[in-house]
Amino acid sequence: MHIRTAIVVGILFALTRLTAGGIAQSSEYVTLALEVSPNGQQIAAGTIDGRLILYDAQTNNVSHIFHVPDGIIDLEWSQDGHQVATVSYMGNVNILNTESYDLVVAINLPSSMVFRVNWSPDGQRLAVTSVEGGITVLNAATGNELYSMRPGDLADSVWASSPYLLTAGLTGLTIWNNQATLARILGTQNGVINGNLPSNIAYSSVTDAIAVYGIQAPTVNNITSTVDFVSVLQTYAFPSLQLLNSTDLSLPQQTAGMKMAWSNSGDYIAMSASDGYVRIWDASTLQLIDEVYIGNSVRAFDWLNESELVYALDDGALNVVTVENTTAPTPTSPPTSTLAPTPSLPLVNGLVAELYANPALECTPAVTRLDPQGAFNW
Repeated sequence: MHIRTAIVVGILFALTRLTAGGIAQSSEYVTLALEVSPNGQQIAAGTIDGRLILYDAQTNNVSHIFHVPDGIIDLEWSQDGHQVATVSYMGNVNILNTESYDLVVAINLPSSMVFRVNWSPDGQRLAVTSVEGGITVLNAATGNELYSMRPGDLADSVWASSPYLLTAGLTGLTIWNNQATLARILGTQNGVINGNLPSNIAYSSVTDAIAVYGIQAPTVNNITSTVDFVSVLQTYAFPSLQLLNSTDLSLPQQTAGMKMAWSNSGDYIAMSASDGYVRIWDASTLQLIDEVYIGNSVRAFDWLNESELVYALDDGALNVVTVENTTAPTPTSPPTSTLAPTPSLPLVNGLVAELYANPALECTPAVTRLDPQGAFNW
């Protein structure tokens, strides 16, 4: 296969994370991001119409709602648990104080196709990542740009420890020390796919390990004129990038990884996919230990504790499911996915943009679906 075709396919799988989780949901609540606070007491959920909803993690009741312009494609708590950073597809960045309910920082970056915001562990910087615009690192206190990088098409990013930022994409898995490349593996090197095209990454500070989901070099079936993919889950040591474990995955064809998260103990890895499932692996063996169907909520889930996952429902409520982590699940035929089918690359770009350009897709606040005891700040 021509290398450019493989590149397009790799980015296609990364981009479906931006669309598949939200397009098929109701027009009132399209939750594209969710994260449990570092102390486990609160849950933040971000919707495409710009609501940042704070829930009490014990009761699942709404405690406060912020409203930010341009919608929320991703969010992340600061390590001290006092602030939440949000970002929109068009590059609108907001930092909100979850105690005083003040807006701390609000800036508009000249970027589009933004999909990730990452708070550095020391709380001093924000990394904002887009597919085409690369990475912009901001001062978290002021919103001023510290530096930017254009390493090529990206699919995911996460901080390891300050000042080390990890990125995944066509150029591989890269460790950055500020603007300098510390190490790089996988991806495309000199026009050749080296190992796989990594599209999802997660870092465990407990085990100093990186979980990587990627797609191996695709092959063309000349008889059926179809492209066959093999997806792979791997773990690497940080910062040496020594391979710890690797396993090929038996996922349905054209299934895109959506979100990856380590459990707090570092014992388990969870990853959601565009077929509506969250799959959970033992981190030491990469044995699949459970799979949970959550339908349209594949972008909006997180570990609530070591044995439970929480995700957002279509009506704005939360649901908690127990992870069965003692025995491997019996393989079953998955239900027909309710998610939008995997589109071609141009359609992915157009479809994401349409969510923000088509007035018919705009969300109308429906506060009656939320806890009436909550505080609302529109």
